[in-house]
Amino acid sequence: MPSSNDSTAFSTERLLTLSVPHLTLLLSSLLAVCIGTTYLTCVGEHECQVFLPMISDTWVYPPGTYLSRLTLSMVAAGLGVVYSAFYYARVGAGSPARLQAALLSVTHFSCVTMGVVGAVCEDSKVPSCDVGPFAGIHNIAAILTFGIGTIYAVQAVCSLPRKAPRVGLSLLAVASLVSKARWLPGNLALTIDRNPAVPLLEWSDAAALILFFPMYAAACCPDFSFGYLRSHGPLPFCQGPLPSLSGPAASTPSPLASWSEKGLVRIVQRMVAVTVSTTFLLSWADGTIHPRSAWPTLCDMWVSPPSNIISRYMVCLGALLAAASQLSHLLLSNVARARTLRGFGLYLNALLHAISLAGLRASSPSHGRRDSHPPS
Repeated sequence: MPSSNDSTAFSTERLLTLSVPHLTLLLSSLLAVCIGTTYLTCVGEHECQVFLPMISDTWVYPPGTYLSRLTLSMVAAGLGVVYSAFYYARVGAGSPARLQAALLSVTHFSCVTMGVVGAVCEDSKVPSCDVGPFAGIHNIAAILTFGIGTIYAVQAVCSLPRKAPRVGLSLLAVASLVSKARWLPGNLALTIDRNPAVPLLEWSDAAALILFFPMYAAACCPDFSFGYLRSHGPLPFCQGPLPSLSGPAASTPSPLASWSEKGLVRIVQRMVAVTVSTTFLLSWADGTIHPRSAWPTLCDMWVSPPSNIISRYMVCLGALLAAASQLSHLLLSNVARARTLRGFGLYLNALLHAISLAGLRASSPSHGRRDSHPPS
C-alpha cells in the first residue's frame, strides 16, 4: 500500500508487508531459478542439448514440467500485483489515467498468457502437450507474454522522469527488443540445429526482462508495498487517493486496492467448480472417461488436452490463491488468539498452517499422470 497524505475513513493494522521492489525482485529470482534448474535437470537427464535448448524444451518432462507450471503460475499472479502498483505510481506521477488503465489491462492479460506458457508444454511427440488441434498454444502464449513485456519495458523507459536512472533500463529494454529478431519471417520455422541463434536470442530476451522489472520497480515505486492488512471498516477496491511520488510520505499508508479473505475463498471455490465440471464434460466428450461404466477420479479427467491444460492452469493458480488465504488466516488467528495462544501454542498454530500451505503447493504441480517419454 503506498503512502498518501490524505486521511481515510477507515483504520488498518498492518500484519505483513513487502515492498513492491522486493516483491518484483523475488518474482524475478524465482523465475530465474526455475529456468536454471529445469535446464540443468533436462541436460542432466539427456533430454536437452547443452548449448542451447529452447527454454520450453526444458519444461516438457518431469521434474521440469512440474516446476515450470508451478513457478510460472506464482510469478504471473505476483506480476499482476506489480503491474497494478506501476499503474498507481505512474498515474500519481501525472500520466493519463486512461492510458495507464489500458496498459494495465494489457499487462494483466500477459499475466494470463504467462500462466498458459507454464501450463502447456511444447512437444509434438508427447500426447499431453500442445498436440493435434491444440498445437501452437504454447508458442502463441509465449509470443504474447514476451511481446507485451517488451512493449511495456520500452514505453516505461520513455515515460521515466528526466532525473531517473535510464542507462541500465534502456539497455535492457533495447536488448529485449533486439532479441525479438528470432520472430522475423523464417526464423519461427527454423529448427535449433539449423539456426542456433534462435534459442540464444530467447535466453537473452528472458534475461533482459528478468533484470529489467526489478530495476524499474525500484525506480518507479520505491514507496509502494503489498501485504496483509486488518481493517476496521471497508477498504477500497481498486480506488482511493492516488499517491504523490514527489511529496512527503505520510506516517500511515493508504490502501489503494484490496481483496478480502472471504473474496479469495469465493474465487477459489468458483475455480474448483468450473475446473471439475468443465474437465469432466470435456473428458467424457472425447472418450477419455466413461462415467456410465466406471466413475472417474479427478486425475483421470486431466490426462490429455484440453482438460489437462485447464487443470494445470486452474489448479496451480487456485492453490496459490488458497495458500494466500491460508496465510491471511494464520496472521489473523495470531492476532485474534494472542491472549490464549502463547509459547508452544503459537508455534503449533504456525506449524498447522505451514502443513496446509505445503500440501496446497505440493499437490498443484504434479496432478495427473506422468508424461511419458517419446519412443527412441
